[in-house]
Amino acid sequence: TGATGALAASPSASAFFGLPSLQGLFGPAAPGGGGDHLEFREYYAAACPHCQDLAPKWHEAENAYSGPVKFRQIECADDTWQPVDENKDLCQGLQSYPTMQLFSGDNL
Repeated sequence: TGATGALAASPSASAFFGLPSLQGLFGPAAPGGGGDHLEFREYYAAACPHCQDLAPKWHEAENAYSGPVKFRQIECADDTWQPVDENKDLCQGLQSYPTMQLFSGDNL
């Protein structure tokens, strides 16, 4: 399940990231949300320079976007590169930052 043009519903959302439109990559929006909601996650480390460079554009896209996808940032490592305990399960297996993933419910 997904949303047609989920990240392209706001014409400039994907442009914030320098990406082409994502329209057509997802099926029709799931009715009622629930376990089928869409979530665009950015996993980051507070000390990561690439993450710091991405942050303003991420927030700009999140604020400009009004479609069915929820934006979520997950801090995996703090400003001294130490793991953030409260997010260790969510960050398990990630090898680099930033990492961005689109979830439908609990499915990647």
